Amino acid sequence: MIHEQVGFPEAHAEALSAQLALVQFALGEKGAQVRRALAVFVTACLRSRGLSDLARQMLDKSNPALERALRALAQDLRSAGTSSNADIDLLADIITGAYARIGTFRGQESWIQAAPTTRRALRLLKQDQSITAVAAELHRARDETLVGDTRPRPRPVQVMNLHQTKGREADTTILLLADGEWYGYESEPFPINSRLLYVVMTRARRQAHLVVPANSHPLWAPLIAALE
Repeated sequence: MIHEQVGFPEAHAEALSAQLALVQFALGEKGAQVRRALAVFVTACLRSRGLSDLARQMLDKSNPALERALRALAQDLRSAGTSSNADIDLLADIITGAYARIGTFRGQESWIQAAPTTRRALRLLKQDQSITAVAAELHRARDETLVGDTRPRPRPVQVMNLHQTKGREADTTILLLADGEWYGYESEPFPINSRLLYVVMTRARRQAHLVVPANSHPLWAPLIAALE
């Protein structure tokens, strides 16, 4: 079924920052922090406590295959951006496909979702505006993403974790629980997690379906018993 992961505003925001860094590099701006921006994006996608292997390799230049991919990307960016008449459409295409060339599957969707915003910002260059205007537009979009994600959802099914459901609604929700889920160190009556349970179960406008494993967390036991 066609679906999308949502509830990752940090990843979307950092994709915009990384794409801006690529734009600045392509247009010859000094101080473009491409490697750092890409490493931050990868970290936001993985939500790891520390740098992932890929992010670290971007920063310390320790992966020969990755270095070759980054050099090829850099050449294409500079070719499109620093000619006497920059090819803005080509530059936008290169940036859209950049992460697929140097990244992993994880994060590709966030990168692609951010690309149209970057493409729209690049059109300012066609209106004889400066890279400063492009940067301001992308910074504004990034701030809006972090404060509140108002982008329309392009897919009929959205997948998210329990915490990411807050503030969202749908006609029908399907809550899929798994064995071994960790809810912290709370014990009964689970005062904090009970609030999470309430939020999750009230996201449905019409129907809520609960799929439970053989050994669900005790937090869910009263609700399961009531449904049975």
